[in-house]
Amino acid sequence: MPSSRLEIIRPVVILMSTTNPKTLLDVGCGFGKFGFLAREYLGLWNAPDKEKHKLEQLDAIEAWEPYITEFQRLVYDRIIIGNICDLCDTIGTYDMILMAEVLEHLDKEDGYRVLRALRKKANKCLVVTTPKRVRENDAETEGVNPFETHRSQWQRSDFDYLECSDCSLDELGMHFIVTWK
Repeated sequence: MPSSRLEIIRPVVILMSTTNPKTLLDVGCGFGKFGFLAREYLGLWNAPDKEKHKLEQLDAIEAWEPYITEFQRLVYDRIIIGNICDLCDTIGTYDMILMAEVLEHLDKEDGYRVLRALRKKANKCLVVTTPKRVRENDAETEGVNPFETHRSQWQRSDFDYLECSDCSLDELGMHFIVTWK
């Protein structure tokens, strides 16, 4: 599903606001919710000059091109269509990289590789959210969008494996929110 659980919206927006990035990459943008919120809270809401956004560059990566509509094209400065597994080593650096509800759609080894690569690409902050318990895929999405298939279940110990001494892991309801600064 190209969306995220309601419970992660507030903490992610707070992280955006406290990090105050000038450049942000939304990995797996889906419907574009976090891009829209970044435009609101990093530009219009907090900007001393309402005509000038603090956020200078807002980009997205989306693996499933049919999710991209005119809405996302208006919100994001640039949308890269492709799989983060193929792109993680070639993307540029950003002040903040957000990967919300994507990790569970990757095999564990790909997930580890992507997280290591994105940590190097995030100048200020990498934020990753993933459910503590992955549900079965809906029959509607199964077979339609291969990127929606749940391929892994992440536990607290998986993040320990990454030796994230520079990270914080919060459990929020049914989700993990992992932040590297």
